Amino acid sequence: MKDSKLNVDAQILQKEDLQVASNIGLVAGKNVQNNFLNFYIKDGKTYLNSMGTKTQSTVDKIGLKKNSKLNAYNPFLDLTDDELCELFDSSKKENDTYTFKVNTSKLATLLDNMGSVKLDNATLDATIKNKKISHMILSFTGKQTVDEASANIDISIELSIKKLNKINFPNDLDSYTKETAED
Repeated sequence: MKDSKLNVDAQILQKEDLQVASNIGLVAGKNVQNNFLNFYIKDGKTYLNSMGTKTQSTVDKIGLKKNSKLNAYNPFLDLTDDELCELFDSSKKENDTYTFKVNTSKLATLLDNMGSVKLDNATLDATIKNKKISHMILSFTGKQTVDEASANIDISIELSIKKLNKINFPNDLDSYTKETAED
């Protein structure tokens, strides 16, 4: 569907026990559903609020241990300095904002090594002040084809990096329905 998007607001705190608060909203054309899905991790438990249906479980059900830390596969860590430089076709700086024109074929390969993604345009805007990134936007457009079906891609990922000392969780997490053994 044209003009469909997910709005994701996530907070992650990993100083001691893992804490996560994420809120997902949907937009499809003129239809907006805020707080479509809210997901939390606190004290070794997971909490899910899906449009008013509230359940809780334990982090082991999603493959984590109580004191786990999140990490993500980072394809950039496997790249040499030269390969990292090849990701960008050009760059410019205006005040604290750096704009990079991303090499579409290199990014497409990182997104999908099976060759089903073809990108037309890709940019990365980053705000860097005092040697720290405070804001980034990665935008790209193109097409993904699987078998004979294809879909246009128009993705924009915006990330604001802030110092987070505490996550404010909903007050009613204890009232979320506990998952039973059959679930």
